[in-house]
Amino acid sequence: MSALGGAPQAGAGPGAAAGMRVDVRPAPVQELAYAFFRVASPENPSVSANLPWLRRLEASPPDWFAAARSAFTDGGSWTGFEPLLMACALGYALDDSPARFLEDLAGLPSVMVRDLDELNIGGHDKPPATSTPSGRLRARLRANYEALAAPERAAALQRTLTELWACLEPDWQREGRSATAQAAERLVDEAAATGDLLAALPPHHFVSLESSVNEIRLRQQQVRLVVAPLYFASLGGFKFEIGRTLYLGFGVRSERLFLQRKEQVQALAARLKAFADPTRLLLLVLVSRLRRFPLTVGDLARQLGVSQPTASGHLKLLRDLDLVEVVKRGNRSYYRIREGSLTAILRELEDTLILRSPTPDDDN
Repeated sequence: MSALGGAPQAGAGPGAAAGMRVDVRPAPVQELAYAFFRVASPENPSVSANLPWLRRLEASPPDWFAAARSAFTDGGSWTGFEPLLMACALGYALDDSPARFLEDLAGLPSVMVRDLDELNIGGHDKPPATSTPSGRLRARLRANYEALAAPERAAALQRTLTELWACLEPDWQREGRSATAQAAERLVDEAAATGDLLAALPPHHFVSLESSVNEIRLRQQQVRLVVAPLYFASLGGFKFEIGRTLYLGFGVRSERLFLQRKEQVQALAARLKAFADPTRLLLLVLVSRLRRFPLTVGDLARQLGVSQPTASGHLKLLRDLDLVEVVKRGNRSYYRIREGSLTAILRELEDTLILRSPTPDDDN
């Protein structure tokens, strides 16, 4: 375990580590509960691509996995965070193993139903008005916990998380525990060096956005901060408050994945150059719309009102990007659109810009 707080730090001040009660450590129970959120969320290829364990389950889904996706996404009422909130609210979040949580899990939804108004979820001393977003979320959680409290549903949740941990535990024991321990130590060391834990959080993770940082700084004297580096997350994570404890979770690979994403976007931007010039884009339109006709460079140049060398230059770039191809007929060359390549670029752009499933952190 790595902990911060208590001992004065150099440069202590607003948001400094010394002014916060902080606990940074590997958290297998939170790992498991976060992984359940990913299982219970609608499928999102961009998320699965960064989560090897989820890719494996989706590629060859066991019976419990398919049943979980069916049972815990029905009607869109499940947030997916019900197990994580239970673990944090009822004292399991910092256990060294999920064993106790899994053993007790079938009975925990009933406890949540009984104690929900007193658990101070979201930092509210009193239950918020039902007309507010916090009030609507609380009402949604109450309905979900009431449904989970039914013996058959509670048993299904316990079975799902038990099977999920059986899949995750080998990776956790082999690499996850040590990777998150090292991430915790790095975070503690950087915070000790600067006197500011928040500045040490991953810069490209949503927990470092101004809204999150400002909220934490405002709450730092009133709450305990529990930080969990997550091995089974990618760029995602969580931030929520329960009972004067603010829980943060971030993927330990978030910075490396951000760099990978940056490289992918740069490569995509290079391919999108095909659409950046109006003349070149009109050339693509002509080749596509007039596909029944054999179009030479001369034909295209006249249609565009440009010189033949100009048309040839645009066509060369489009050929280099594999968006058009040359068809030889005798001693003449004609141009044809490559629909598969064009569709692939547009699909990649859509996948890059549009997140297809709701997440708690607006990232994957």
